[in-house]
Amino acid sequence: MIRNRRATRVGPSVTGGANNGRVPPDRASGLGGGRRGPSGRAFLQSRDAHQPDELALTANGQRCQGQKDVFNASWKRGVRRAFVAAIALCLTMLPQTPALSAARGFDPDDAPANTLDIQASTRGIVQDAQGRIWLKVTIRAYEPLGLFWDARGWLDSRGGARADYRLHMFWLDQEGRGCVLRSTPQWPHSVTKGKFTQLSETTSHVASCRWLLSSVEHSKPIRWTLRSVDPNSGKTTDRAPDEGWYP
Repeated sequence: MIRNRRATRVGPSVTGGANNGRVPPDRASGLGGGRRGPSGRAFLQSRDAHQPDELALTANGQRCQGQKDVFNASWKRGVRRAFVAAIALCLTMLPQTPALSAARGFDPDDAPANTLDIQASTRGIVQDAQGRIWLKVTIRAYEPLGLFWDARGWLDSRGGARADYRLHMFWLDQEGRGCVLRSTPQWPHSVTKGKFTQLSETTSHVASCRWLLSSVEHSKPIRWTLRSVDPNSGKTTDRAPDEGWYP
């Protein structure tokens, strides 16, 4: 007896499907079957694989920036120290100048009317904007000085019984105004014109004159005495102080 055999068709495996029982690679990797790139790997897997590299680059960048900040801070400290040292060296190389000082004396209101009556006088050692050192003598009168007055004085700059310089400050109307410093006879003859200042011709009570200190030989603090003179007669009308010297 002949039996009819049916051709049995082998279909897809229940467990493997078209892969004949093999587990799909995307499921084996746990990626869930995402889109695939040309390499056949899921995109998500590619991103995860590069994360350690990105973290390493970030850490390296932070280390480099930290090293750069440390270098910049060290460089700035070095520049500051060098600048301070240079300034200190320049200061030590500057020429030494005398200490600035000032002294003032007063005199009572005791001169005749219509004459220069000295109220106060000041001797100062001053420095201008260019660094030059000056000897400055200032007088203040009880009444406005006007345009016709004459003041004389003496300076003791070296010690001893006699004065070392004679000073002359004046405003003699049409004859002019100014100030002069002359050495006294015991020293080599010298005449030095000074810079005269009187702010107002009619209302100012103050006049001053200054000479470069280098033109005055001195070995101690300079003391002074003043007197006012009648421009017409040449007679002394006031002494400041009445006796002795300032200060």
